[in-house]
Order: sequence, then C-alpha cells, then structure tokens
Amino acid sequence: MGVARDLLVGLKHSSIESKEDLELKPLLFGNHPMRDDKTFKIAIQNPEDCEKYLGAVIKGVTIKESSELIKRRLKTIGVEPINNIVDITNYVLHELGHPLHAFDLDEIGANGVQVMRAKEGVKFTTLDGKERILDKNDITIADANSKPLCLAGVFGGIDSGVSVKTTDIFLECAVFDAISVRKTAKRHQLNTDASFRFERGVDPDMCKPAISRAIDLILEHAGGTLEQGIIELTSKTREKCKIDFSPVRCQKMIGLDIPFSKMENILTDLDFEIEKTEGDTNWICYAPKYRVDVTREADVIEEILRIYGYNNIPLPKKLNSSLSYFNQNNSERIRTAVADMLSSQGFNEIMNNSLTAEEHSSVCSSEVFGDVVKLLNPLSKDLAELRTNLAYNMLQAASFNMNRKSSNLMFYEFGNVYAKAESGYKEKHILGLLKSGLTQKEGWLNGKVKTEMVHLVQTIESVLQNINVPYSISQTGDSLEIKSKKVIIGSARKATSKELKHFSIKQEVFLCFLDWTAIHKVNTPAIKYSSVSKFPEVQRDLSLLLDEQIKYEELEALAKQMGGKILKDVSLFDVYEGDKLPKGKKSYALRYTLGDHSKTLEDKTIEKTMERILNGYKKQFQAELR
Repeated sequence: MGVARDLLVGLKHSSIESKEDLELKPLLFGNHPMRDDKTFKIAIQNPEDCEKYLGAVIKGVTIKESSELIKRRLKTIGVEPINNIVDITNYVLHELGHPLHAFDLDEIGANGVQVMRAKEGVKFTTLDGKERILDKNDITIADANSKPLCLAGVFGGIDSGVSVKTTDIFLECAVFDAISVRKTAKRHQLNTDASFRFERGVDPDMCKPAISRAIDLILEHAGGTLEQGIIELTSKTREKCKIDFSPVRCQKMIGLDIPFSKMENILTDLDFEIEKTEGDTNWICYAPKYRVDVTREADVIEEILRIYGYNNIPLPKKLNSSLSYFNQNNSERIRTAVADMLSSQGFNEIMNNSLTAEEHSSVCSSEVFGDVVKLLNPLSKDLAELRTNLAYNMLQAASFNMNRKSSNLMFYEFGNVYAKAESGYKEKHILGLLKSGLTQKEGWLNGKVKTEMVHLVQTIESVLQNINVPYSISQTGDSLEIKSKKVIIGSARKATSKELKHFSIKQEVFLCFLDWTAIHKVNTPAIKYSSVSKFPEVQRDLSLLLDEQIKYEELEALAKQMGGKILKDVSLFDVYEGDKLPKGKKSYALRYTLGDHSKTLEDKTIEKTMERILNGYKKQFQAELR
C-alpha cells in the first residue's frame, strides 16, 4: 500500500503523459458489522501499551494448504507458506503493511483476552519452540486468566498457535507501543516481520481495513462463519502531527525556487493537510497518521524534494572552496608512516567493526584489559559488545581468508578497544599484527619457509625503530613482553589451540598487539647524527649459565652499565634450555660490539671491559661462564 501511494504521487509529478487516469484504487472489503464484547471480552491494562485493539471470532474454519496464488506470491517475497490461516495474516501484512495474528480460540481461557505486562520470570514458549523467560516490561496478549498467549507485536506462543486441529480462531489486529515492541524484540533476540513494522510505527486507521481484508480471505479460503462481527477497543486517539512550515525556508534549504503551488500540490498528493497563515509564507502542515516518521520541518522539505526529484536540482557550474593550512597531527603522521612501511613489507591493512560477538572476550582472553561494555539494544548477538581486544576480529579475518585458499597472511589493523572502569569507561588505540603461513611465495629458488615468532619480532622491531621508540623484548611464559623505558607497550604470542579450534584454523598464527596510546606517551629521544667511525669495531661473545627466571633485558641493562661508552651494542643470538643443563637453568649466548670513535681499541681495554661485565653478571645474577 505504501509503495502504491508513493508511486502514484511520483508518477503524477513526473514527465509522463496521460496523468489524468492515475488514481489509487482502494481494495474492496466486506462490510463486517461491529459488535460488543459481552460474549468475548477485550481489555487493555495500560493505555500507553496499546492504542487500539480489534478482534474477531471466526468458527468452523478448515486448516489446509493455501491456494497456489497465495503461496506463489508469498514465496516471491521470501515468505515460506505454513497453512491457509497463517498465510493470510502474512499476506495482508505485506499487502497493507499492518501485522495481524491468529489464535486458536480453544486455547484462550475464559472467553477473553487482555493486553498486559508480563509477570517477571514467567516461562513462555514461542512458536519457534524456544522457552523464554519473560521480563516485567514485556507486553503480552494473555487470556482472561492472565495466561500469556503471545508476545505482543513480536511473536506468537506455541500453545495458542493455529494447528491442523484448529477449528475456531480469534483474529487480532492492533497498534502496540513502538518502543516497547523494539525492546522486547531485542531482549529476546526476535526480529520478525511484525516487530519490524511496529517498531517503526503503524497506521491506526489501517486496523479496520486490515482485519476486514483478512476476514474476507479467511472466509473465502478456509470457510467458517464470523461470529456477530468485529470487536474494537480504543484506549487513546492519535492526533495528526502538526508541523510549522515555511516555503521560503524550504527554497533556501533546497537551493532552488520551487513554486509554492508545486510544493502545495506535492504535499496534498502525499495526504498532508495544509493551513496557510500570514499570507502565503507560513503554513501549518498536518502529516497523515501513517507517516509517523514525519515530525519536523526538515522532514516535510525532504518529502517535497524526493517527489520533485533530486536529479532536477541543478549543480552549480562553479564550485567554491576554502583551503586551510595546518600542521598535521603528529600522532596521525606517525601512524601513516608506520602503515606505509607495513604495506611496503607486504602487509594488508584490515578494518573491523568495534562492535563484536558476545563470545569474543572468552575465546580470546589474553589481551582483555577490563570488563566488557555491553550494548543495551544490540542489533544482533554478533554486534552485542564493544571489543576488548583485536585478536578475535583478526583471527576471524584470517579464518575467512584461509577458507578461500589464501593461507599466507600478513595483516595489520589500527583499532580501538574498550572496557569498563570504576569511574566510567576506558579506551585504547592498538596496532595489531598477524602473520601466518609461508614467509614468501614458494618458488624453485626457495623452499617452504614457515613463519615463526622470529619473523614477527623482526616486524615489531622495524615498527619501533621506524618511530624511534627505545624498546626491549623479553620472554614471559609463552608470550613476549615489549617494554619501553620500563613501560609495557605491547605483547606478542602464538594463537592458542582454543582460538585455532574456534575459528577452524589448521596452521600456526602469530599475533602482536602494540599499545599505540602508551607508545605516544613515551618520550622518544631526538634523532642525533653521528659520523661513521674511522676505527674498527670488535665483537666478543659470552656463553652464560643462568637461572631460568633471569630475563635478557636485565643482562642487557647491566652490560650497558658496566661497559661504558665503548660498548656499542648487545645482542642475544642463542638460547638453550634442555636436559643437558642443571634443573632450573638455561644458557644464553650474547654478543657484544665495542668501539671508539677516537682511536683503535687495544686488547687490554677490551679484555678489562669484558671482565667487568662478566664480574657484574657473576655478582648480580650468579652467572657461570660455560
């Protein structure tokens, strides 16, 4: 019906010929009488929950398959036929835009129904066979004994639904509160054709035509007789929305002098009522009841513009703009530089929604930094929470690609993560890295080289070196901890077996998460230039036996303290932990680079420096030279 109305107005104001014959032909309904509710009672407990309620009792129906015409039309719009009664309610819903529901009359106790709020904690089984716990704010249709029959405007109950045994039905057509219907639908994760309409508002004046149309079709296709007539109960009367409208302001907003008469004709054809005040420059528009979305002057202007035609608004031949010069945000500049570097190394940038599935924090729990922020009215269970980590989305993307035969992956993502805090909420900006598969495409010159943690570490180092952030990387259990000036700025790990199983991933995946917010708080040293030394550097190696809890960063820090200015670099090139060493011990092989810009180092100076470093290790860490 809504499409027909708009199509009629659109054609009337188009450039086609023969517009005189255009008219909206009304559907013809049977003139069914109205009746009282003495034999069948209808009650509305809260007028705010239900504006209008119409019902009809039809006895002696035969439940069977619908006619081929109805089944074919329903299938065309994606609705699966069920039986003739249910199909007719769906047919009228899509024909006139107003939901209806049919109950098995024998399941309604005490010959009456009432629109009421549910009792907290009551169990109710819906038509899909799922048992649901009702909330005190759910609007239900209950019988006169307060037994729930249906979630009003959302979904029917399995006990009161029409079945092959049904012979008598009660047909309902009502107007329920849009906000309450939406909250109930989201609370129980039910998105139905009926709730879709009620959430957006329905026309109260369409109740009588809709139920009359359904009665006609039921009597034609299912037989039976209408008992006395239609029962109607109205709790409140909806007035048409009154909107102040200025045609002059409309012209300015659109940017075109559309004639006032043209505006008036468009609005009149769209069923608006117009009162003119102060001459012709100020109007009062009354929107039709079925247009619940039109509440402001801007909405009225949009109605005029969409019928007039967006394509009919001329584009200016000259476009004017103002250029502003400003220093680019430093953090944004750094982020762009890192993104460019990662892309040049073969990484692909991915972007994921900050809203994610309820399960994400339990599946990927390693990087969760606080309590989950849940949405009150999520669109779906897959968009129910704000993410507390990037791991879930990145593994999801990896699984998606692997399922499509793309298994050599390198991803990066800049994204925010969120959590609850005692004083409110907290947010972090994170750089996530993912590597999996082969390090390079397999060819005749190179074999298969699988990605290992060392390859991810190389990328981490290149990122931090690119932005001149001092860092140290140490192993903590099964993961790596990344620090800058004793501040933790990130971590790296291998995806757990639980994560791989959840996403059906059959190969190793390596992940890194750098806290971009913390990195920006680190005072990075200014880049200083020093000339290349004219004198040679020398290297010395030490193989140490240490307690397994001692970290490499501790050894590095002590070496730089003991080595003085001539110690240029310290690196770890081998780690051994095995049964050949005493229990609780491990072996580290470290390489020290020494040099002096002013002279060639003498052996005596080199040996004294290395002896000082080794004595420091023995004294502080009880290290032994292997």
